[in-house]
Amino acid sequence: MIIRQIRNATLKITYAGYTFLTDPWLSGKGTGFSARTVIPEMAD
Repeated sequence: MIIRQIRNATLKITYAGYTFLTDPWLSGKGTGFSARTVIPEMAD
């Protein structure tokens, strides 16, 4: 079994000749929405 983290909660899992992509949102990088920051100074 090989588990590779792509980003945040996105995982690529290879097991027994099969590959699985798991992502709770499965959207393009930089799209969607993010939670608001608790400390404004930490925002990009």
